[in-house]
Amino acid sequence: MPAGLHPPLSYILDDANWLDYAQFKNLATFKPHCESLSWRGLFTDYLSELMLGKVGVELVQQGGITDMPEMNRRDVRISVGDVLAAVASTLISEHVLAQEYWLQTLGNRPIGEMLESKLGAERADIRFAAIAADSELFRNFPDEQALWGRRYLYKFNSGELSITEIIADSITARLFDRSAEPPRT
Repeated sequence: MPAGLHPPLSYILDDANWLDYAQFKNLATFKPHCESLSWRGLFTDYLSELMLGKVGVELVQQGGITDMPEMNRRDVRISVGDVLAAVASTLISEHVLAQEYWLQTLGNRPIGEMLESKLGAERADIRFAAIAADSELFRNFPDEQALWGRRYLYKFNSGELSITEIIADSITARLFDRSAEPPRT
């Protein structure tokens, strides 16, 4: 897979790009996607449950942000088998990194699993976005007709961090189909 693009920092930080659950659900064109994008569990767990192949996380880059020296950014690609499911960017303050050094050494491991198991972190404030059709992010997903974004905070004793995921529509559709199934007993 080619290296791929991640959302620009300006897009991640601009609140105008993101809708809360009620706003997103009230837009008729987004209703079918709202439930599949609003799951409470870990994205990698949901991908595993789809049983489409092995879920992998590939670290693309991690380091300081030139325009925000107090922040660090981690960009990853999340795939299922050979198919790119999402690109994700995490913003972490230098203060949190100093207290939770292991965040700098995650490599290709999923961050959500580690946050919940190591820190008992809680995810809050999920926001949603429909990615504009002219976005360069589509270069990551050439066969997709739509892309969806989720942005949320993880809060824990040492602070918080923000994760932004750009998810392929084909994955969102499969998650939606899965949510229509009766719960397993």
